[in-house]
Amino acid sequence: MRNEVGFDARGRRLRAALAAVLLASASASAAEMKRSMLCESREAAIVGYYNNEPGRPEGAVKRSTALERQDTNSQWRIDPLPSGTEVLITRYSSTFQQIEEPEVWTLESDPAAIGWLLKAKRSGGRSPETITITSATLHFVYSSQHVNPFYNRAAVWLGQCRTAP
Repeated sequence: MRNEVGFDARGRRLRAALAAVLLASASASAAEMKRSMLCESREAAIVGYYNNEPGRPEGAVKRSTALERQDTNSQWRIDPLPSGTEVLITRYSSTFQQIEEPEVWTLESDPAAIGWLLKAKRSGGRSPETITITSATLHFVYSSQHVNPFYNRAAVWLGQCRTAP
């Protein structure tokens, strides 16, 4: 019998066994992120609703892209701050290859303690942004959501982090 996400019982048992191994070998608390990292991505996908005629619901069109290789790398430098609960994120825009102003993000351990969850600090109306990093492999997923008169969409980048120079 298959469950709602397409995994049969054997697949669920294998995933549970793998999770137990990862938990035992790669515990990650927020305080353990002590090194600066450079995270790079050349893969991105976007999904959402795009308004052909802003303000008219019947003009909204649902669109998505497949995970696609980008022409240039997107990069994020992550520097831990002394508090142990915050990091400084410096974004290198892939569009213009410009360095943006560094921002302070919050740093948390994920609930399973195998990676980190970084969240942009937000003021009212600012789109949510998150970066998750697996501590054992340093793979990351960056996501952001945006809504405005022209679209309501989410963007996702996938990539790899390494110790920053």
